Amino acid sequence: MSTPFLSQVALFYINNSDLADTAFVFPNRRSALQFRHILKKTLKRYTFLPEIMSMNDFVDHATRHTDCIIASPVEILFIAFKAYKECMGDNAGEFDKFAYWGQLLVNDFNDIDMNLVDANDLYRNLKQEREIVTSYIEDDNLKNAINSILNISVNDKDDDKFWKPRDTDYNNDSVQGKFITLWNQLANIYNKFGEILDHHKLTTQGKLYREALRWIENTPAAGLGFSRIVMVGHDALTTSEMRMFKALQKKGVAHFWWDNAAQAFNCDTNPASKLIKAMAEAFPAPQKLEEIDHTPHIEVHAVPSVIGMAKCAFDGITAVSPHTAIVLPDESMLEPLINSTPHFVKGTEDLNITMGYPMKRSSITSLMHLVALAHKRASRKCKGESTEYFFYREDVRDILSHPILKMAFTREVMELNKKILENHEFNIPESLFTGSLLKPLFNTFSVEMITSAQVKKFLHGLEEFCIDLNTRVAHTESKLAKLTAPDSNDETGNDDEKSIDKTMPMTLQRAFIMKYTDVLKQLQDAVDSIGLPVQDITVFHLIDRMTLGTTLPFGGTSDVGIQVMGMLETRCLDFDTINILSANEGVLPQRKAVRSFIPDRYRVEMHMPSMAIIDAVDSYRFYRLIGRANRISLFYDTSNNSGNEPSRYIEQLHKVYHLDITRFKRTATVVNIPELNISLQNKDLKQRFKDKYTAGDPTDESQNTPCLSASSIKEYIKCPLMFYFHHLMRLSADNDMTEFMDSGTFGTIVHDSLEDLFTSNAKHDENSINDYINNHLDKTLERNINKVFFHKEGDSLNDEITGQALILFETIKRFVVNALQHDIECIKEHGPITTVECEKEHKLKLKVGGTAFNFTFKADRIDRLGTTLRIIDYKTGGDSTDGKLEEMFDIGSKTKHPLALMQLLLYAIAYSQLDDNELKKGKIDKVQLLIYKLSKMEETGGTVDGTELIFEVTPEHKLKGELIDHFTRELENCIKHMFSPDEAFTQTHLDDTTCNYCHFTDFCRR
Repeated sequence: MSTPFLSQVALFYINNSDLADTAFVFPNRRSALQFRHILKKTLKRYTFLPEIMSMNDFVDHATRHTDCIIASPVEILFIAFKAYKECMGDNAGEFDKFAYWGQLLVNDFNDIDMNLVDANDLYRNLKQEREIVTSYIEDDNLKNAINSILNISVNDKDDDKFWKPRDTDYNNDSVQGKFITLWNQLANIYNKFGEILDHHKLTTQGKLYREALRWIENTPAAGLGFSRIVMVGHDALTTSEMRMFKALQKKGVAHFWWDNAAQAFNCDTNPASKLIKAMAEAFPAPQKLEEIDHTPHIEVHAVPSVIGMAKCAFDGITAVSPHTAIVLPDESMLEPLINSTPHFVKGTEDLNITMGYPMKRSSITSLMHLVALAHKRASRKCKGESTEYFFYREDVRDILSHPILKMAFTREVMELNKKILENHEFNIPESLFTGSLLKPLFNTFSVEMITSAQVKKFLHGLEEFCIDLNTRVAHTESKLAKLTAPDSNDETGNDDEKSIDKTMPMTLQRAFIMKYTDVLKQLQDAVDSIGLPVQDITVFHLIDRMTLGTTLPFGGTSDVGIQVMGMLETRCLDFDTINILSANEGVLPQRKAVRSFIPDRYRVEMHMPSMAIIDAVDSYRFYRLIGRANRISLFYDTSNNSGNEPSRYIEQLHKVYHLDITRFKRTATVVNIPELNISLQNKDLKQRFKDKYTAGDPTDESQNTPCLSASSIKEYIKCPLMFYFHHLMRLSADNDMTEFMDSGTFGTIVHDSLEDLFTSNAKHDENSINDYINNHLDKTLERNINKVFFHKEGDSLNDEITGQALILFETIKRFVVNALQHDIECIKEHGPITTVECEKEHKLKLKVGGTAFNFTFKADRIDRLGTTLRIIDYKTGGDSTDGKLEEMFDIGSKTKHPLALMQLLLYAIAYSQLDDNELKKGKIDKVQLLIYKLSKMEETGGTVDGTELIFEVTPEHKLKGELIDHFTRELENCIKHMFSPDEAFTQTHLDDTTCNYCHFTDFCRR
């Protein structure tokens, strides 16, 4: 690598002058820090170091005599609105709309000051335009803002017709009048803006530069504070900076250094060439830089993903060295880069990350974005004489699911989720959060009577929440550190806040929370001093504006570790090896327009930043960066998720500068994760399992004896491993909160509504069922919906149902009526139905062949129709009423098991073994098993291998039939399989229908 630019500057002054009374001024602090390091390393004698500062520091030095301080972004916006309000009068809009476009106005004012433009002349020229065109307003947000504020459409296809008033005497109430009134007042708004700033002893960066220029021009050389001022490595200068340079040059105290040695700057077609040559000619350097005569090795890598780029970021880097840089034009690449470090990078201490981590990607910011969205979509509803805000349920759910809340406020989140789950409401009232520690996130205030006090109270609540959040996060991190420490023996279980380890370094997450807290304090101060009331939505917008661009730097030094930085941080720095990620068009250089009320052609004429200047500066920074490097690797993303064109600079290197480029097309290797074959075989475990379900007396309630059920046996048949997780390991899925009524809840409401009619020992004929349908069913359904779906009780069971339950009411009713109409047809043919039992739980020692086990069952309905006992199972889903016996017990196979029929047969055997059953009373000669398929009652019934499930009763009160005997043998084999120590708990064969609804797929990768 050629001698670095900063080293050449340092060597010139070390060899030629005394440094004690010299100031070196750099474009940024990163380059100033590097220059200080080079001086310390290069100096061979004892001497006082010079003053080394950034350009902003130099301006602060030149304005130290003033008593004004730079206003915060929100203070500037508030003051701009006050100026706008005073000048526009009745035509002014509200602040809550101004806040979204006022930033453009503020940026224009700052550019005007930075470039010493006469605002009155500028806006007078715009006002005197014969035709106001809007084609330069390219930003959709700006178009929408103007439309919402002044009710003007800037999308009219006939601009000439729209903007040329036929009557020149239009008034200010017309569309044209309102728009031109705003343009007419821009100069007055600018002047008033300055007056209000002065009144509050505040200033902006642009006005500070104006003041610095005034001081430099009016101060003699001896009073500047330095005998020599050296300007190093600047590129595009604003007009105020240009005037400062000229004033210092005229006083004979300034030196200027321009890094223009890169070969690319010898090409006139490069937009950066003209820019840097003009600066170098106007302010010549004291010495010419070394020529760069070597040709770098350049590689271009096409990578099919963002993560792939991060994995490739260290290509060509074999050791940790400060002469190596990884440049990230896209700051979002920082996190995947850190997670992709190779083995020789021991940690972040081997990476000097200059660009910092953007606050907009922090947990607290993402949480507040969700809160802002919830407030934006909240609605007000009248409740009597008062009103209350309601939040959309999905928004609240997203907030409560945020990881930082689940970690810091676990109990509060669980309690709120439980309340919301029980209420089953689409809209969550603000009052639900009363008394909760999360209430500040859901505070609102009336939009009709907003006061500054309300806004401050709202902000103070958010501030207190952030302070509490920071304490809880610190406590959690401290506990985790103790638990994971090698010598951890903390068994105190102390959860008190005092247990926080004060010696722990602050984590990035906590630093962002504290920064967010500071932003809230600044906003409170601004509201207090300026006194503007704003809506809660606007508050979050202002917070976003204040946090935009805020970063927290990582620790590190410029002389240690691989340098990781953005393009802006590379100014004045040189490296031997450079890897540049995200080298896509639109990212390198960034696709950005000047968002402004001032057209680009006016900006060019007034020497303000324009698109051409921005393109030239971007080009200069890229070609200057790679100018002295020996090895350059550029990586661009070829995926469809982003603009997949390579940067224009890549083609320029090859076609314009005729450099050899080695190209690589990287491919993503798809790794198939092998399916896990899990087989849990443990004879002791199987013995304990068998003892668990065969010991004890299930009929003795005091023993609380574990019992198998039809559902558990069905689980074992479908997947033994699922049975193991659920019934042996006692694992269960979380009861996820859902907005909609699930199939289980739907079925329970139908079952309960039928049960309310068929009470035990009740006899029903056609009249009693029709009376229930016509006079009682609606009320019964309402009460069951409130009980099951809304979890209400007492008098609340009679509440009117709302929301999705109301929508499904008729569907639920149709299912119940379908069953009852089928019963009416049976009554017409066979006489009244006598209910034996409904949903009655039984426990017994079930004997199947030579095996006995504890069993529990609860049939939906058992009734008598003549001399036939019917065992009925209600099904609201798509269960088949026909099946094959050989498929019922095919354990763990792909077969679609007819388990609904298996369940009915199992109920029949169990019922026949009860000590007190209808069979033993001698009134029954047949038993019929039926599936009531409520969605399609024409399919109601039950057949196995083509045989209806109707069995005769023997004199010994047993069920008779070849089918029931065959079923009993198959059931016995199944139970023996469950209890056998030689049979393992294995996975089912891959079956979409089984695995799709299993909650344990994460364990076996299905």
